[in-house]
Amino acid sequence: MEQPNAERNVDRKFLDLLPAEIESWQGQGLITPEQGQAIVDAYPVQASPRGSYGRLVTILAILGAVLLGLGVILFFASNWDGIPRAVKLSLLLIGIPTTYIIGYWLRYRRGYPRVGVAALFLAALFYGAGVHLVAQAYNVPVNDPRLFLFWFLGVLPLAYVTRSQAILVLGILLFLASVGFWLPLWLDDLEAIPFLVFPLYLVLGLMLFALGRFQAQFDLTRPYAKAYEIFGLLTAFGALYLLTFRFWFEEFRRSSFASAGTVSWEFWLVLFGAAALAVLLLGVAMGQQTRIRRPLLTLPYELGFSLLLLVAGFMLIFLPGKSDLVYPLIFNALLLLGIVGLVFGGYYRSQESWINLALIFFGVDVFARYFEFSFDLFDRSLVFIGAGSILLAGGFLLERGRRKVMERMRTSGGVI
Repeated sequence: MEQPNAERNVDRKFLDLLPAEIESWQGQGLITPEQGQAIVDAYPVQASPRGSYGRLVTILAILGAVLLGLGVILFFASNWDGIPRAVKLSLLLIGIPTTYIIGYWLRYRRGYPRVGVAALFLAALFYGAGVHLVAQAYNVPVNDPRLFLFWFLGVLPLAYVTRSQAILVLGILLFLASVGFWLPLWLDDLEAIPFLVFPLYLVLGLMLFALGRFQAQFDLTRPYAKAYEIFGLLTAFGALYLLTFRFWFEEFRRSSFASAGTVSWEFWLVLFGAAALAVLLLGVAMGQQTRIRRPLLTLPYELGFSLLLLVAGFMLIFLPGKSDLVYPLIFNALLLLGIVGLVFGGYYRSQESWINLALIFFGVDVFARYFEFSFDLFDRSLVFIGAGSILLAGGFLLERGRRKVMERMRTSGGVI
């Protein structure tokens, strides 16, 4: 009879090396994150401390790189005007490649992958600072949206070359920020921005999520899928949450938000392009699952809910309506439906992060609705007493429910 996990006579050195090996296999695309977690769960007591230690080292190294980068950038920015232009360019042309080389040397030559990735992350920060400082030297405004675009285009390929999740997250954030810097050039009517920008980021979030689900179908790109999925969900649900507030619709009404002021063709290109790409990528992911004869599971529901969100977003832009109740009700219903879908999707795909996101958005939404409907009806002290009670009770209930779901996932085994 096979011995239980706790009674296995396993070599201690093997247990110490196991988390690092699993991380390396995931980086090479040999196993999925879910498979790696299943292997770690086979040795829960022995393997977990080492894995936690590795994550701690990574976090500390990245934080150190960020602090060092900010210090260096602030130093040169404060003294930039007093440095000759030739010296400025020399510092950038030598300093940035040198930081990349150090990161490569530490990660691939000296066997310090976490510190090496932190050095490469630092180089990516230096690259962005270099783009802005060079632009400043040639009298280009610091808030020029092209600068963030150049920074994003220089960072994203590095994430795929180094297989670094931290650099990939930086690239995704730079993409979202780059779109934000373009918006003042695309939109003239600031009053209409909530009804154009929020739907745009809703669509961009769906596109990022679809990119993640698409990349999860292939061994080569599977390690990058989770970052796209998480930030896509955060962006889409964040925009959806903002659209649940009634006061937006009380203060602004027009026949069509699309006709409010001047909206440039670039805005429409990004909006419709991202929407089409989101639907296409989810459809291709479903086709790939069918081709390799793997069950579709949650993919059809993900596509269906994405289409619902796209329809609601486009209706808000082109058919705002006259009532200030219709769209808040629609977006509140969609948010609740999405939260429930995240819980079930996270359970069936063994994605704890999905469940955590669902619980966070549920708690934030309940808290927001409480203040929205009670702040003008009750005494202020009673409102805050009730809010505190909701936070304490809600935190306890959400954590209790989360633990039960996690335990069921571990005992029954989730499906990818």
